Amino acid sequence: MRQVSYRAMVAVGLVVLLFGLAQYVSAAGVRPLVVDVEATPGDTKEFELILTPGTAEETVDLTLYQPVQMLTGSLAFQEPNPEAFPASNWITLEETSVKVYPGQDTRVKGTVKVPFDAGGSHTVIVMVEPQPPEGQTGIVFKVRYAVRISIRVSRPGLRPAAKLTLFELVPGEDQEPVIRTTMSNPSAWDYLVSGEVTIRDAERRLVERVTLRSPSALSSGSDSTRMYPGSEVEYLGEITRRLSPGEYTLRAFFRYGDSGQII
Repeated sequence: MRQVSYRAMVAVGLVVLLFGLAQYVSAAGVRPLVVDVEATPGDTKEFELILTPGTAEETVDLTLYQPVQMLTGSLAFQEPNPEAFPASNWITLEETSVKVYPGQDTRVKGTVKVPFDAGGSHTVIVMVEPQPPEGQTGIVFKVRYAVRISIRVSRPGLRPAAKLTLFELVPGEDQEPVIRTTMSNPSAWDYLVSGEVTIRDAERRLVERVTLRSPSALSSGSDSTRMYPGSEVEYLGEITRRLSPGEYTLRAFFRYGDSGQII
């Protein structure tokens, strides 16, 4: 599908950085890449990250980041502001700089301490980043891993909610008709979103059913996008059937969470 122009996207998982230092690719890894924590207010939960070794001794740094969802649906990472992002204060790592030796896994324990007034979904990123070797020159390829700590705090009265904020028809790169919509998540929960648009003619006959995808879902081959609290994401679909002059009705259908629906 052709698209309107977008900014470059950043995905959760593997992030590759290019540095002007030395030709070096870190072989250290980590598992799991997603840690799910189900909690109630006041709970303390523990988790463990396993650092897998490469062929040489390495020092690995673990740093907390705040994820920010962009209009494309992808996540960018920034240093957390504890006042605006209090969930970063909930997580404590027993070590933030770890030696990883060849031939053996290294385990790092972490603790999530949920305050009594918490509720909803909270996501914190633990960036696992091996340090490059000292005293090298040239080009360095350094690999870092974004481990997603997904904390879901059950609290009565909190329900997923979604809002359709834009629904329009715009020209694509080659002037083809593209349906452009945006959805916002004003709730305290994250959830998966999928959508489609039906096109019917003046006699109510179905002309085409168009799947709506965010740019990040399109690049990953998925039909759904996880939306995080407070985010707004764009969903697009290209009309492929030729439309003769006349009147048409376009109706958008969005499904979110377990049972949420917008028509």
